[in-house]
Amino acid sequence: MASIIETQESADEIRERLLALKEESGNSWKALAQKSGVPEGTLSGFGVGSYAGDNLAVASKVRRFLDGRASLALLKPGAVAEPGFLSTPTSRQMTTILQWAQTGEIVAIAAGPGTGKTRTLGEYAENYPNVWLATMSPSTAGVQPMQMAVLAAMGSVEAKGSPQQLSGRIMAKSAQSGGLIAIDEAQELSEKALDEIRSWHDKTGIGIALVGDERVIGRLGGIRRAELGRLHSRISMRITQAHPKLEDADVIIRGWGVNEPAHVKLLRGLVTKPGGLRGIAKTIKLAGLMAAGEDRAVSLSDLQEAWAQRNTETMGA
Repeated sequence: MASIIETQESADEIRERLLALKEESGNSWKALAQKSGVPEGTLSGFGVGSYAGDNLAVASKVRRFLDGRASLALLKPGAVAEPGFLSTPTSRQMTTILQWAQTGEIVAIAAGPGTGKTRTLGEYAENYPNVWLATMSPSTAGVQPMQMAVLAAMGSVEAKGSPQQLSGRIMAKSAQSGGLIAIDEAQELSEKALDEIRSWHDKTGIGIALVGDERVIGRLGGIRRAELGRLHSRISMRITQAHPKLEDADVIIRGWGVNEPAHVKLLRGLVTKPGGLRGIAKTIKLAGLMAAGEDRAVSLSDLQEAWAQRNTETMGA
């Protein structure tokens, strides 16, 4: 199809496709406008044939939206089935430490990207009672933003007040709960914020899990140990793991339904590459989309091309 709508008839065809989508999806004009990027008044006017402006220009924009949806619909099934959470040896080790923390301990998990720590935390929070998972960022480094993030994880809609009042609400919620406050991306927190979390444990006995990249252990037990001595002395268990294990990669590869020896060998070679297990999964997924577009099974070259497209680093067979 040409890149520019040139005839009134083609604009009419686009209008019919748009109306068919609206009917099939049940979307309002407002919803379709948000998805297409065409203003609601313009889109609805074009759809009902009352738009007084340049209908050909609008038709071009609408067609790009419709064609994009059609392409994604073809690719979405993929050539591989996307699995849910996959329990790896590393995730099971992390789960054991989280269970220990929920008995009223403070633990630290320092793991590199792609080791599955965030997925493991999410799975644990879904399956165990009174687990509050709060993810930190540079904007929550200070005491009060950190407290607000934790209160949000606890389901609190009231996040106003002094830092002392906010901690009071957190401790009232967690005291005698037998619960766990899990802090993901804990390396982003300031020393004062980390020490405030330690104070919750001291006053209520709530379990605390500090999870993040390798900087977590460095912050708690390395060069800043003197500044966080009270917290450091209370950490009863810790993990440091820079990369996923090959056994972890095997679980992910099998979980995605990849069994061809050459494919498995290639994917296992990615375990220490940037992204780790996440990189392996995304490579399989992208290769599946490539193959699905041509209605065939995933090939070795698909996997190689998928990795090359996702990374500046190239790899051999």
